[in-house]
Amino acid sequence: MEIAINDEITKRGMMILRDFIKDITITRRNKAAMQQFVDLAKNDFLIYASINTIGSTNILDVWAKYRNLLIAWLDTFTKEYEMKMINAALNDLPHDYQARVSLLTLMLLARDLIEAQDYVLDNEHREIVDTIVINDTNVTLRDIVRFLYPIVLWDVEPNDVLSAASILTSNAKELLDNRKLHVVVYAPLLAAGIVTEDFIHKLANYIEKKTTKDYRFTTTGLGQAYIKYSTSVLRHSLDTRYYRTAIITFVVISHVHYSVLETIINRVLDTDPIGNVHYMQVEYSNYANYIHALDAFPDFYAQAYTRGDALRDLAAMTFTLINARLELLNKDQRLHDRLVSKYLFLIKSPSELIRDTIRAVLLASGRVA
Repeated sequence: MEIAINDEITKRGMMILRDFIKDITITRRNKAAMQQFVDLAKNDFLIYASINTIGSTNILDVWAKYRNLLIAWLDTFTKEYEMKMINAALNDLPHDYQARVSLLTLMLLARDLIEAQDYVLDNEHREIVDTIVINDTNVTLRDIVRFLYPIVLWDVEPNDVLSAASILTSNAKELLDNRKLHVVVYAPLLAAGIVTEDFIHKLANYIEKKTTKDYRFTTTGLGQAYIKYSTSVLRHSLDTRYYRTAIITFVVISHVHYSVLETIINRVLDTDPIGNVHYMQVEYSNYANYIHALDAFPDFYAQAYTRGDALRDLAAMTFTLINARLELLNKDQRLHDRLVSKYLFLIKSPSELIRDTIRAVLLASGRVA
C-alpha cells in the first residue's frame, strides 16, 4: 500500500506546513514569550532554545495556533493508512508532543513529494510548494524543504548554511543580507525538536561575562533520527510501512523525552549520568514490539535512536533549562521561581550548574573518567 500523492490528505498537510512556516515572523522580545516558555516547561515540553531566541520570533504564538490543526491532520493520516497502534501510542502523549510528531511527519512527507514525486504533483500541490514562506524574500516551501533544512541539519553556523543554500537556489541569497531572518529559518526546526541552540557557547560566554548576538545551533538526538529517515525516504517513497516506522520512532522518542522531564530530570546531575542515558535507551526499546505489529522496518527503528542520540537530547533538555533559569533570574523572579519549583536541580548556583552539567555530559559520553 502506498500513500496517495495528490489526494486531499496530502494536500491539506502541505497547506498546514506551508502556512505554519509562513506565519513565523520577527518580533520584539516581550514578557509573553517568557510566560509561554515556562508554561510549556511546566507541562514537560521544551523548545530547545533560549527564551531570547524564541522570543525574537512569534514561534510560540504560531505553535499555539497550529497545534490542534497538526494533531487533527496526523489523526486523519494515521487512520487513512491503518496505523491503529500508532494512534494508541500517540494518544498517551500530551498534545504538544502529538503536534511535534505531526510536524515531523509533514516535513518528511514534504521532502518525499518535492524530491521524489515532483514530476507527478498536480497543479494545486505545485502551487503550495512554490509559495513564498519567508517574508521579504523569494524563499519558497520547495527551497526550505529541498535545500535549507537538509543543510541546516548538517551544519551549525547560519552563515555557512545560507551560503551553501544560496549556491543551490538563488532564492536564498536574500537571507545572507538579513541576519534577523536567520532565526526564522531555524524556528520551525526548533519547534519540531530536531535543532537546539548551542548552549555550551552561550553558557561559556555567561561564565566569562561576555555576550554574543550570534545564533549557533546543533542537531538534537531526535534530529539525528529525523536525518536518518529523511535521507532514506527517497528509496522508500510513499511506502506506508516506511512511514509507520518513522512515525512510531518519532512517537517513542517523544515518550522518552516526556518521561525524562516528568521523572528523572532532577537527578540529571547525579553521579551516575550514564544511568540516565541507559534509562532513555531502555524506554525506547520498550516499544520495539510495536514495529513487528505494524509490519514495519525493525532495523531502521533499532538504528534510529542510539546511545549518542539519547545523550544529545538529555544535554539539550538540561542546557535549555539551565539557560532559561539564567535568563529569568534578573528579569522575572515570579517566572524564575515557577520554573525552579518544577525543576529542582536548577537551585544550584549558576556556575555550579554549568560546571556539573558539562561534567555529567562528558562522563556520559565517555570522554572523562
